[in-house]
Amino acid sequence: MNTNRETVDKFYESIASANSDALADILDTNLELIIPISDGVLSGHYRGKTKFMTEILPLVFSCVNQNEITFCKDYKIITDDDQTIVAMAQNFGLASSGVRYDQVYVHILTFREGKLIRLIEYFDGALADRALWGDSAKLPADAPFDLSSISV
Repeated sequence: MNTNRETVDKFYESIASANSDALADILDTNLELIIPISDGVLSGHYRGKTKFMTEILPLVFSCVNQNEITFCKDYKIITDDDQTIVAMAQNFGLASSGVRYDQVYVHILTFREGKLIRLIEYFDGALADRALWGDSAKLPADAPFDLSSISV
């Protein structure tokens, strides 16, 4: 079984290389994605590996040219314990819109039995909306962000 640190390495490597098969391999079926920003194309609580792979990932990857930008190419694990790792990642480059997308992410990744079960992702939502999505419609969340929805 992989350690959580090895799984985090695979997480970032698969995002950086846009390898959705490798990413899917480490996700739990009941993955929770929580984006704790108040408004934006992506904001709120999203549930399920299928939703992540078929709706969220394509929305993000479709807005960049892989020759112009590499998502989360640089990352650093800030802290970890038996179940949770906190990491920061960043990327630099141009979105397909021509707008610079120099983004910093904070990820709180929670694991069970070697699978990612919850990803809390914080980023500059206004920058993402402006550079990546422009006038795109908001991807409806399964629930709005609320601290009470996060179990510890």
